[in-house]
Amino acid sequence: MAEFDRQLKEHGGAIYGRQRRWFVPRIDYMLLFLLLLLMATGLFVLYSASGRQLGYVYRQAFYMGVGVVAMLAVAQIPTRMLDRWAFVLYFSGLALLVAVIFFGVGAKGAQRW
Repeated sequence: MAEFDRQLKEHGGAIYGRQRRWFVPRIDYMLLFLLLLLMATGLFVLYSASGRQLGYVYRQAFYMGVGVVAMLAVAQIPTRMLDRWAFVLYFSGLALLVAVIFFGVGAKGAQRW
């Protein structure tokens, strides 16, 4: 069986300059649609479980919106740049996890910030 690899359309070449490529969206629209569908389902479940209080739903929708904006911003970063910084980002994340052991607060059997 051949391996499936989704490829996004290339918008490079002589027509688009280097600065223009930053404004071409690098988004898999099917994946974005499925993500938005999953988020809408989560908001519906939260609305049902919260006793129909909209405060929880509005707060969760706000955080979801912030997450989608951050996701779209990071998606515009060229993958070569992310490859160069992957080592530093990985070990920075590990250092933060180790920092939780020393600076975190223990409550209810869990260590957290």
